[in-house]
Amino acid sequence: MSEVNTIKGKLREVYNKEKVSVIELMKMVLNENNIEYNVGDEDNIKDSFYDRFYDDYVIVGDRMFHVESRKDLREEDIFEASRNSDGTYDFLVQFYNGGCSFGEAIEEAMKKIKD
Repeated sequence: MSEVNTIKGKLREVYNKEKVSVIELMKMVLNENNIEYNVGDEDNIKDSFYDRFYDDYVIVGDRMFHVESRKDLREEDIFEASRNSDGTYDFLVQFYNGGCSFGEAIEEAMKKIKD
């Protein structure tokens, strides 16, 4: 069954000085971790990489990011807000609506903004 995930974390782009392909980056990670793969088979390389590093790396287009940290927030309340340069505010709230109202959640988030 599918469910909603709320995950917060930090990504760091894998340094790609040589500007190699994502497949080459995958092979480098596999080699660094002594994981075997079929050298000429891109599908096998991808399968080997994702089987082992599904939660550790993210591929976005031709860039690879390492997941430095992640925290599942499904069971936690979230009260975040930030001020934008145009005078608007962005917010992210997650709460049990039997414990507080939307307005109370926004109020809690706004308290965290530094004036």
